[in-house]
Amino acid sequence: MKHILIASENQMACDALRESFSREFRIDAVSNKASCLDKFGKRRYDFTFIDLDLFRESSLVKGQYDYKTALQPFRQAFPTAEIIVMSSQDMIREAVMAVKAGASDYLTYPIDKEEAS
Repeated sequence: MKHILIASENQMACDALRESFSREFRIDAVSNKASCLDKFGKRRYDFTFIDLDLFRESSLVKGQYDYKTALQPFRQAFPTAEIIVMSSQDMIREAVMAVKAGASDYLTYPIDKEEAS
């Protein structure tokens, strides 16, 4: 069975992703970056959905967010991981920066079940 990891405090986003993928994937959900990294290090996930705010918590360097550094622990654990960042509509530029830094893609809140799958 394939696996998905969701890291977000946004319960509606978690529910939408569960509805989109529950038939094909086993889904684990966590609400913080530390738990996400812990689970990520123990299992290979086919997709990992991470709230952009979780990256922002620890990636502020000289007044800007360093998403490459935030993604580094994930890339070290599983270099080919599909990491999708989730963000609010008003943070699309930040989401694009995370993709340029190495994330696979991004989704915006509210999560559209059709767009996610």
